[in-house]
Amino acid sequence: GPVATDLDRCGGDVLHAVTYRVADLEKVKMHLDVNRFSTTSESEDLVVVDPGAIGGGPFGFTTRSPWS
Repeated sequence: GPVATDLDRCGGDVLHAVTYRVADLEKVKMHLDVNRFSTTSESEDLVVVDPGAIGGGPFGFTTRSPWS
């Protein structure tokens, strides 16, 4: 799949997932919906985009601080 292809091309470790901290998760959800990106997980403070829809790596969006 896409991850194996990236590893072969780069010859080592590559970034496999990213989570962005956002101020307004509802706006993110609306943007994803308008642009037809499906999600694999949703909660009060987290949305994860379906990896198949964006090339194999999950993108997450959260309102929580990673340090709290």
